[in-house]
Amino acid sequence: MATTITKDNLDEETKAGLVLVDFWAPWCGPCKMMDPVLEQLEGEYGDRIKFGKLNVDHNQDLAMNYKVMSIPSLVLFRDGKAVEKVTGLYPKDKLAAYLDKKTSGSGIISFDATVTEGGNKHETWIYWYWCYGCRNGGSFIGRWSRVVCL
Repeated sequence: MATTITKDNLDEETKAGLVLVDFWAPWCGPCKMMDPVLEQLEGEYGDRIKFGKLNVDHNQDLAMNYKVMSIPSLVLFRDGKAVEKVTGLYPKDKLAAYLDKKTSGSGIISFDATVTEGGNKHETWIYWYWCYGCRNGGSFIGRWSRVVCL
């Protein structure tokens, strides 16, 4: 179930990873229609994205801070910073495609660090990957890269 977001817990709830916050109101018809869609998406993406709900009637200052002029609006936070906003009623498949794009892409999945004393050489090997899905049927490509600080 989505976390209730308020001005008191917004920073704490959005500080790590991806968090999708639904800006809504109880009187909003499209918000009510969006609610079951978001619940289904939370069931599918809950291991990769945290879901939250912010009632704009009780948190008008936050709605203004994030320039939410109409609802429903979904604000995507990455590591504590609002990075995107989607406004309006969307079908589940459109939002799923949006979330797929946000959860795929590049990232580090493994690393090994070596520190050389005396020569002040710091070496890190990083295994990273990126999504090649748009051009290659959804596969990922990865490689080891060496990063050296001298």
